[in-house]
Amino acid sequence: MIEQVKQIVREASEIIKRAGDIAENTMAKEGTANYVTKYDLEVQKFLMKRLSETFEGCHFIGEEAGCDENPVARGLTFIIDPIDGTMNFIRGLHHSSISVALAVDGVVTHAVVYNPYYDRGRRGL
Repeated sequence: MIEQVKQIVREASEIIKRAGDIAENTMAKEGTANYVTKYDLEVQKFLMKRLSETFEGCHFIGEEAGCDENPVARGLTFIIDPIDGTMNFIRGLHHSSISVALAVDGVVTHAVVYNPYYDRGRRGL
């Protein structure tokens, strides 16, 4: 299971690696120095699509909009931060990652944190 999640996260990282017009596609969110880019939205949408195709009936909690209202219940719930380190991403610094955790019946059992720029990840919990 975790190998499938890792592969999907690697696929999603291609969206980040090919990002070009980041500054022009950045919007402010609520709060101070809180931003979202079109790439945050694309990565989260991609992850939700691919994970739901692979793990039928799963739920999502995501940093960006479009997730379930109360998903941490029974079954699989993926917790997604599509670009962890958005400010670094906006500034062109390669210190960002895709973070995906998996909760089973409300208990986090696995996590994948992957830096697409250095092809490094960490799995744990």
